[in-house]
Formats: sequence, structure tokens, C-alpha cells
Amino acid sequence: KKTSSGTSTISWHDTGLEGAIYELQESQDPNFGEGTISWPYADTGTSVELTRPPGTYYFRVKVTKPDHTSS
Repeated sequence: KKTSSGTSTISWHDTGLEGAIYELQESQDPNFGEGTISWPYADTGTSVELTRPPGTYYFRVKVTKPDHTSS
């Protein structure tokens, strides 16, 4: 997501998997390589507002299922 205002709101919904862990990842690399930042969120869908300097940022949410596999 490209932002000129510096503020982005990232939202996702609960998958309905009890015990799932959600991990919001942010990177300036579209391949999410070096410099990727992650924040864990437990068992919920949510909305997060982030303020960054203007630029291009990429966000994704990784879901780890209760059996510890990712999707």
C-alpha cells in the first residue's frame, strides 16, 4: 500500500479457527525479505492503524492454525 499521508489502517477478519494466531507483517520489500517487521495477534480479527513516513509499504497477515501450520 502506498501512502502519502503516512497513516495506514490494516484490517482483517477472524478465520473462525479457535486458537489461531494472526501475525501482521510489514515490509518495504514486496517479497517480505530482509527488514520485515511482525506483530502477533491472538485469536481475533482486528484493525490496526500505523503511522509511517510517506513511501511504499507492503502488509500481509499470516495465520498460524492451532496445529501450527501456516496459511
